[in-house]
Amino acid sequence: MGVTETKKCKNCTREFRTNKKNLNNKEFEYCSVCRKYHKKCEVCGKEIFIQARTCSKKCAYTLRKISWKQTCGTEHNFSKESTSRKKWEERLYNEEGIINVFQRESVKEKSKKKHIEKLGVDNPSKSTEIHKRKIKTCLKNHGVEYGWNLTEKVNNTMLKKYKKLRLSNGNKISQTKKFYRPIYELLGLWIPLSELNEYQLYVYNVWSITNEQIRNFGYLINSRLLKENKNIEELKEKWSIDHKFSIKEGWKNKISPEIIGSIVNLEIMNFSDNSSKQSKCSISLEKLIRDYNENKIN
Repeated sequence: MGVTETKKCKNCTREFRTNKKNLNNKEFEYCSVCRKYHKKCEVCGKEIFIQARTCSKKCAYTLRKISWKQTCGTEHNFSKESTSRKKWEERLYNEEGIINVFQRESVKEKSKKKHIEKLGVDNPSKSTEIHKRKIKTCLKNHGVEYGWNLTEKVNNTMLKKYKKLRLSNGNKISQTKKFYRPIYELLGLWIPLSELNEYQLYVYNVWSITNEQIRNFGYLINSRLLKENKNIEELKEKWSIDHKFSIKEGWKNKISPEIIGSIVNLEIMNFSDNSSKQSKCSISLEKLIRDYNENKIN
């Protein structure tokens, strides 16, 4: 009588021979190949018989996130707040004076060349083919031609997810503007603020506030029209932002730029109508002040 016996592997069902004294040993329920890699998944605890540390791609990614959290402080080694990302950006800035590889002139030229080869334009936003694809995708996914037609849906999602309607950082935008102004003034593209007279400075302040209000609260005055008509070539068919109580009258009546540039004083108007209106007012000063006090938005 032999000292070995044939068994079937519990995992792969392959027959193998083992010593009789190991018949009741749980470890020997598996063949030598399965025993070699027999372990539990380090994430979910499932039994596995492979060389990997996890049972699936999902668990493998979870394990990587755990590792990145320990080494980089975030769940991805290249996320904005990770130590590895910050070191890379610091090295890039010290060596090349840039904070993003897309700022390299060679990358810009290569990108333009590729766009021209594929689309015939140096920027995808200028391509009619890309515009058609965007419309097709929007129609397929949402039943509308443009994403800004979903203002109500977007607002509901923003409120549900972030408890507010917009995430734009006004301070960051203001800092960027301050950074570029001296450069543009030096190039002669912008008039230095010091050379503006009082009225010109008033107009500048009103439009700075107006642009910020549109950026944050444009959806309140039908931003669909504003965006939908941007590509119309004929001037008379374009739409533009109008101040109901005009900037000129605001200056004459010494009204604060915050009130004139407020969203309550803005409307979208056909370009030709707005040009005809000039400095006329479509509302009274009393109504403007009342609307501003009742519906003030910061």
